[in-house]
Amino acid sequence: MAHSLLARFLAELDACADAIDAALHFDDRAAVKPGYDRLMRVAAASRDRWPRPPCACASARTADADACREAVAAAEAVAAVLDGMSAGVSSYQGLAGELARARARLAAALAPPAR
Repeated sequence: MAHSLLARFLAELDACADAIDAALHFDDRAAVKPGYDRLMRVAAASRDRWPRPPCACASARTADADACREAVAAAEAVAAVLDGMSAGVSSYQGLAGELARARARLAAALAPPAR
């Protein structure tokens, strides 16, 4: 369950960030603010949905539990960056690189293990 919630959060986050990045790239200022507002709504809605310690994976000592803990930690890292972005659209540009790294960490944590 945690995996699907975090995967949905990542998909929504990616869509928002991609829309903002495209608007900035094409200097479409009218599209930046709505994209930023959507990103902040996704961030606010998701904070209450993903698991936080102590969750079921927090006490288990298995590879699945380790992966769950890493995914939750990665989601919390994304949330920390999003909190920093809450100051306004200009804060997005200053933290976009950090957000991209946090998104990549979350994507890696959610990826199926190599066999």
